[in-house]
Formats: sequence, C-alpha cells, structure tokens
Amino acid sequence: MQTALPHDPRGRNGHSANKVQNDYALAVGGALFEEIPKAVWAAIAVSALSCGGDQIEEAAQRVAQEWKIWHEAGIVPQAPGRFARQVNAAKSATI
Repeated sequence: MQTALPHDPRGRNGHSANKVQNDYALAVGGALFEEIPKAVWAAIAVSALSCGGDQIEEAAQRVAQEWKIWHEAGIVPQAPGRFARQVNAAKSATI
C-alpha cells in the first residue's frame, strides 16, 4: 500500500483527495461539478448503485457501503458518518 506524505496532495493508492475534490469530481470538470445540485448527485448515485432504480430498496446500504470502501481506499477523506456506519453494521449483521 502506498502511503502519502503529510504534504502530498495525493492520498493512498495515488488518488487525489481533499475535502472538496477527488479524482472523480475532477473527472466531471469543475464548472459542471459545481453546477449540479446535491440532490441531482444523489439521484445519479442511487440510480447507478440500484440498477437504474430496480433495486432502490437497497440504495441506502449500497451508498453507505461505497462510501466506506472509497474512504478506506483513500479516494475520499471524509469518513462515513454515524448513520452510514449504522447502515453498514446492520448489513454486516445480516450476512
């Protein structure tokens, strides 16, 4: 595993990540990224993670799991919040 230096703007695994940007946000482009409302980003994410809405009942769990995975991989620095951790814990308890 690659470890970033404290002054290195690139996180683990070579991903660029800070509180407001990451490689994925940069791929969309600054102007478009800033223009899209948070609710639209949520709709895009839920659609993508729930097979176009066909499995929408699993949306919260899938979003929470992706957030955990991306944080652990160093793609996003923001750790999952309390509710996301509870969703992930509930899913793990049923496996």
